[in-house]
Amino acid sequence: MSWWYNQIRGTTFSAGTVEEVALKASVWSQEHDPVPGQWLYGPFPDQAGAEAAKAAHPPISSAIPTPGDIAGAINSGVSQIGAFAVRAAEAVLGIVIIAVALNVIFRQATGVDLAAKGAKAARAGAATAAKAAA
Repeated sequence: MSWWYNQIRGTTFSAGTVEEVALKASVWSQEHDPVPGQWLYGPFPDQAGAEAAKAAHPPISSAIPTPGDIAGAINSGVSQIGAFAVRAAEAVLGIVIIAVALNVIFRQATGVDLAAKGAKAARAGAATAAKAAA
């Protein structure tokens, strides 16, 4: 029995002969192809040697993003956009409510409807602009 260190999984394990481990590692690498380069260290005569290899070559599994990591990042981005949209809608609604309230107050105090007066001024300005363009 010999000891090995798998850098992708970050685990040490004991296995049979060098040929058996090499064959299993080759098959696994062909199926998954996680990262280029060396990721299987061994054989070591005891577990201490495999642990020393683990200390010298930290696991790389955290560097490979998982589907859960990607989905979490997308969800976070979407929720931030949604929060911004809600805040913008609140601001617009607040401005509309204040404008309506000021119009009601001003109409009660002076008898002049600001909305109607503003619309009349806009129509007059549009007519003047049309005459100047012609």
